[in-house]
Amino acid sequence: MKKHKIFISITFMLGIVITFYFFNPFQLLQDDSSPSPKIETAINEYPELGAGFSMKVSNENIKTDSDIIDFFIMESPQDELTIFFENFYTNSEFVLNLFYDYQQIDFKVDGHKKTTNYFFELNENESISIPVILPKTIKADKSPHKLLVSIVVAPYYHEKDLKLNSDHYGIVMDYEIEYDGYNSSESFSQKPEINQPELIDLPFASALMINDDLNMNAKVANNPPHSLSVKPNEEVTLAYRAGPEENATNYLLTVLIDWKQTLINNNEPFQIINIPDSNKVGYGTFTFIAPNDPGDYELIAYLIPEPFTRKSDDLFSISSSTRFTLSVPQKNQGYHLMVIKQ
Repeated sequence: MKKHKIFISITFMLGIVITFYFFNPFQLLQDDSSPSPKIETAINEYPELGAGFSMKVSNENIKTDSDIIDFFIMESPQDELTIFFENFYTNSEFVLNLFYDYQQIDFKVDGHKKTTNYFFELNENESISIPVILPKTIKADKSPHKLLVSIVVAPYYHEKDLKLNSDHYGIVMDYEIEYDGYNSSESFSQKPEINQPELIDLPFASALMINDDLNMNAKVANNPPHSLSVKPNEEVTLAYRAGPEENATNYLLTVLIDWKQTLINNNEPFQIINIPDSNKVGYGTFTFIAPNDPGDYELIAYLIPEPFTRKSDDLFSISSSTRFTLSVPQKNQGYHLMVIKQ
C-alpha cells in the first residue's frame, strides 16, 4: 500500500480553525484488491479522498494570551460557545459530540434541551454555526481543562453495508480551556493510571487500529471485520495497535459505540497508554460490555497524544480508528408449550 500524508492547514481568526484534507495515514502491508461494483457505488455516494472539513470554536468572551492556537480562556464554563463547521465533503448528516476532560458530556444547542448527540444535515461547501452551552455541573477553577470536540459524518450509515475500511469519517479537535483568574503554574488535576502496552515492530504510521486480531505477533495491523457479531451484554475483548507521535509518550484511548462513550476496562471512560519508543507500535487489549438491545452499532475510537500535558508549540494529530459495525442479534425467543384440552 502506498504511503500517504495528512495535509493540515491552520488559520487563527477569533478562535481556532483547522481544516483536514484526508488521505490514508496507514502504511499497512495489505492486498490492494479492486473494489466490487457495489463498493464503488457506495464510494461514489460516500467519497473518500480529497475531502475535508474545517472547525472553529469561538465566543465573544474568549480570550487568548498565547500563540497556541488551540488554547483559550473563558469567563465562565457556561459562556455560550459557537462551533463553526464547514463541509467540503458531500451532502450528508453529521453528529456533534463534546467531551470535558475526556468524559462525554451533555450540552444544550441554541437553548434546546440537553443532548449528548446533536445531529444535523449539511450540504457540500456549506457551513453551519452551532451555539452550545456546557452543563452547569462544570465549575470554574484555577486548573486547566480539556474540551474535545468531535463531528462525524454519516452517523446513520453502517460499515457492514458500505465496506469502506475507513478512518476518514470526521474531524476531532482537542482544546485547552482555562478560566479568568487561572494560575498558569497549575497542572491538570487528573492523575489517571498509565498502562504499558507491548511494544512491537509493525509497518505502521502514526495511527490507531482497533480490531479482533488478538495475535500480538501478527505482521500487519489488519482492518477490523466490516461487521463483528456479539451477544447482548457480552464482555467483548478487542485489540488496539497504536502508532507513536514524535515528542509524545502518553496517549489517551477512548471508544464510542453509536456516538456514545463506552466504559472500558472496569468501567473507565478511557485508558492511558505509554509508548516511550517512537520506533515501536503499542499493542494491547481492552474490554467492554456489548449493548443489550439488538441492532447495529458503529464503533470508533480516538487516540489523543499527551492528553494531560499543557499545550505547547507541538501540534499533535488525533488518530481515529477504522470504523466498523458491532452487530447484536435478536435474543433467542424460545419455545412455549401449548396444551390443548380434548
